[in-house]
Amino acid sequence: MFKDYESKPVTRRAYEIQSNDEVKPIENSTLWRLTVSTGEMLDFAVHSSNVEAGDFVVFLNDKDVYHCARDVFLERNIVEPEHGAEPPRRTEIEQMMVDLGCKGAYISSEFIHSRIEAVDFQTIYLAGAKLMYCGIRMKGGFVVTGRPAACIDPSNWRDEIGRKVSFENAFDEIYRLEAYRKMGG
Repeated sequence: MFKDYESKPVTRRAYEIQSNDEVKPIENSTLWRLTVSTGEMLDFAVHSSNVEAGDFVVFLNDKDVYHCARDVFLERNIVEPEHGAEPPRRTEIEQMMVDLGCKGAYISSEFIHSRIEAVDFQTIYLAGAKLMYCGIRMKGGFVVTGRPAACIDPSNWRDEIGRKVSFENAFDEIYRLEAYRKMGG
């Protein structure tokens, strides 16, 4: 009766729900509404009762936009972290270790990336300065933050630079925690 078919590779358009987004059911409807920090709104179908930060809203076409739980989405799709490539300083050090024949145990960038569940950025103003923090949620729910990104001259502020700097700072904190754990601490 049933026959096996191989799936075609598919690229999905999706939005990862952030912790500062507003998500709520639309009254007298089966749809929910997502409102992002810029004020943009998107209505989507929900086939479960739980919609959380880190889940995805998947866009197939104008008539088919739906919620997908994070674990299901990650099981079925390749997700590149929003922050992009690994911190260059770490990959350069790891390459040096290979080139110099280091054989002992160490924590790799690849290992840490495999443990990341979500990355979120928050910009705040504190004592008259603009600061950007990065929170990295690890598998299991533990959140790591690092030193914030800051700028000497406010006219030089660029969000993409702030994301990179604050991500690298938080990523470095994970190295310390993983090294402590690996050493039996």
